[in-house]
Amino acid sequence: MKIGVFALQGDVSEHVRMLNNAVKELEKNINVVELRGFENFNCDALIIPGGESTTMRKLMHDENGNDINKFLNFLGKISDEEIPILGTCAGLILLAKNVDNKFYDGLLDMEVKRNGYGRQRESFEADVCLKFNLNKTEKFHAIFIRAPVIEKVHKGEILAEFEGKAIAVKDKNVIGLTFHPELTNDTKIYKYFLNLI
Repeated sequence: MKIGVFALQGDVSEHVRMLNNAVKELEKNINVVELRGFENFNCDALIIPGGESTTMRKLMHDENGNDINKFLNFLGKISDEEIPILGTCAGLILLAKNVDNKFYDGLLDMEVKRNGYGRQRESFEADVCLKFNLNKTEKFHAIFIRAPVIEKVHKGEILAEFEGKAIAVKDKNVIGLTFHPELTNDTKIYKYFLNLI
């Protein structure tokens, strides 16, 4: 099996490190690769890292100058094939259907506000509870850096909340997080994601 980390911009190496740690803990035979493009995608799962969503949208043009719609169509195709997708922070913004009241062909039907918690100096850390199943919650130390706020979830399940707002959402095989699990040493989110494959 192979997991691709979309390496356009953002915390790519940190995701690769955490994925490799989770693979080792689970004793699975999974190869983690950095993806510079998506034309010849042949992975069993995809991670879209945090970074700067506006920059990422601007960079998402193929050699022929096609815009981000080509990337969103690609995401829709692999989602239809039930390939797990995880987007963190800016990656979540790219997955959302409504961002700052602008509509996109995203995979997660929710309303998101960019930098909803404030600018860089308002970044913070908090302990949150992850609801991976009905019978159990798990504590996770979440790191929010210029994090988006999920204002409303129209479809899917909420896996975690902070101050009454969703911070982790899952719809079928697609997960979006407003925080950065790759900046911790806690692999539980990655192990949960790997078990979706």
